[in-house]
Amino acid sequence: MIAKNDETTETNNKEEIVLSKTQRIKLKRQQREKEGHIHETPMMNKNLKYLKDWKNNKSEWKFNKNQQSWILNHVYDNKAVHDMFFSLVLEYIPSVRGGVREVIIKKARDKINDHKNMLTDALKEVEEMKEKEDVENTEEENSENKSDENDKKMKKKENKKEEEKREVAKAKQDKLLKAAELAKSRGLQILEVLGEPAEEEEKEKVNGEEEAMEEGVKEIKIEEKRAKKEESSSEEEESSDEEESMEEGIKGKKIEEKESEESSEEEGDSSDEGSDDRW
Repeated sequence: MIAKNDETTETNNKEEIVLSKTQRIKLKRQQREKEGHIHETPMMNKNLKYLKDWKNNKSEWKFNKNQQSWILNHVYDNKAVHDMFFSLVLEYIPSVRGGVREVIIKKARDKINDHKNMLTDALKEVEEMKEKEDVENTEEENSENKSDENDKKMKKKENKKEEEKREVAKAKQDKLLKAAELAKSRGLQILEVLGEPAEEEEKEKVNGEEEAMEEGVKEIKIEEKRAKKEESSSEEEESSDEEESMEEGIKGKKIEEKESEESSEEEGDSSDEGSDDRW
C-alpha cells in the first residue's frame, strides 16, 4: 500500500511539472553553461577545425572563403565563438590581407564606439530616472496631505507597477551593456593584434563614463532604499494615527455615555420634585 501511494505522488508531481521539448533543451543548456560546458553546433565545430588545421596542419589546410567570412561575422558573439575559439581567431586574423583586413579594423572600432554610445545613453537614462523619481516623490508628498486612504492605496499600486517596469528595463539594459563590453574588449584585442590599437584618449573617456555610470547606479539604489524606508515609516505612522483616532473615539463615546446618564438622572430628579409639589 505504501509503494502505491508513493507511485501516485510521483505521477501527480510529473503531471504538475510537464515541460515542452524546447523548455527541456533550454534547461539542459543552462545547466551545462553553469557547469562550464559549451554548446557547440556542427557549424562551430567545422569552423573550429578549420582554424586548428590552419595552426597545426598547414600542409593539409586549404583556404575557404565561406568559413573565413562566418568566423569574422561571428567574432563578437560569445555563444558562437567562445573564448578558446577566439584565441585561435586572434592568431589567424594577422594572416588576413587586402580589403577584408580593413573591414576587420573598421568593425573593431565600430564596436568600441558602440559601447561608448551605449554608456552615454545609459547615463542619460539614469538621469531621467532620477528626475522622474524626484517628481513622483514631490507628487506623493502633496497627495498625502490631500488624498484619502483609497487614493493612497491606488497610488502605491501604481508605484509598484512602475518599479517593476524599471527593474525589467534595467535587466535588459544590463544584458545589452554586457554584450557591448565583450564586443569592446574583443575589438581592442583585435586592433592590438593587427598593430593598430585604439587611441588612449578614447580608452580614458570610456573608463570615465563607466565610473560615472556606476556612481549613478549606486545613487539610484541608495535613493530607492531611502524611499522604501520612508514608505515603511509612513505606513507605521498611519497605523499609529489610526489607533490613536480609535482610542480617542472610544474615549469620546464613554464621555457621551456618562453625560447622557448624568442628564437622565437630573431629569429623573426634577420629575420627582414636580410630583412632590403636586401632592
